[in-house]
Amino acid sequence: MENILIYIAQCAIWLGILYLPFRWMLRKETYFRANRYTLLAITILAFLLPWINIHWVAFQLGYEETSVITTLPQDFIPSNDTNTSTFNGWKIIFAIYLLGASICFLYKLTDLIRLLHFIPKGCLWVHQENGNHIYCHAHSVMPFSWMNKIVISEEDYQRNGEEILMHEHAHIVCGHSWDVLWLSMVEVILWFNPLIWMLSKDMDAIHEYEADYMVLQHGADPTNYQLSLIETVTKGHGYSFSNHFTNSQVKQRITMMTRQASSHKMQWKYLYLLPLILLGMSVYAQKYPVMVQGKVTDENGQEIITASVIIPQAFTGTITNSDGNYLLHTGREDILHFGMPGYESRSIALKDCPMKNGRIILNVQLTTIK
Repeated sequence: MENILIYIAQCAIWLGILYLPFRWMLRKETYFRANRYTLLAITILAFLLPWINIHWVAFQLGYEETSVITTLPQDFIPSNDTNTSTFNGWKIIFAIYLLGASICFLYKLTDLIRLLHFIPKGCLWVHQENGNHIYCHAHSVMPFSWMNKIVISEEDYQRNGEEILMHEHAHIVCGHSWDVLWLSMVEVILWFNPLIWMLSKDMDAIHEYEADYMVLQHGADPTNYQLSLIETVTKGHGYSFSNHFTNSQVKQRITMMTRQASSHKMQWKYLYLLPLILLGMSVYAQKYPVMVQGKVTDENGQEIITASVIIPQAFTGTITNSDGNYLLHTGREDILHFGMPGYESRSIALKDCPMKNGRIILNVQLTTIK
């Protein structure tokens, strides 16, 4: 439980570290595909970087095993009241997180079901073109696409059908629906972080910019195309999973169409991710210069599986494996908290533990709560 919350919090922090510079430097550049891939990379890196620990390799290559500590001073054991309140605090935070994630997931699932139900509802005819299924509706509807399906009203099809179908076809060719699915999953996991919602909004805009660019590249008249956007802006609200022909960002889209293409010299900005990743790893390396490993057992000497080993000060930690072993990188001044439901928790100050070559071997015994 604690480790899941710690991991999710680290993902949210990394998302902010990587996304905020993008919003400041690259959001208005005309490299739409590069911007799209950068945002996708940010969301993926946010989940991968918390797993990176460059000290693991160094310790595996350069340090020797030391003797195992089998006894611990009694003054390392905290009172039961403190441990109980800490455990209950984790449970409350985890319950709040699950509640928010569940609400977000149900909202997304409901919206997707409504979208799939709406596509064939009230359809006059269905036509297949270039591998896409075009659903023509009798009533007024905002044109949109989902996967290889395009929805358009009969009125729009007769008036601006060519431009609209080119735009939605561009969404399909670029695979924008898959981006929406991925970001929806990220939103469910990181629902509490407002930056993920800002990132998703930026991604929606980039999808439209990229589709607009492809339409104009295929020879559409810019003036007529922009007028068709304005004409369909009052069609109503679309679905969060769909790619809309028009939305509330029409003004920004028209501005982006008329903007001068970004200079090729500006492409160096995309390298900003590298120094940020290296900086984050170096900070982590300076903060966790000590490797602690050992086994957690009960009073009978049996290993305890999935026991939590937490650094409360750093909001990070790990769990024991199937053999009861754990490995964690931390600071010399930190305090490790060992816990498992049904057992009395223990806290151990590492500054009082023997260390050799940057490594502490620490076996801990937990007592069953009676």
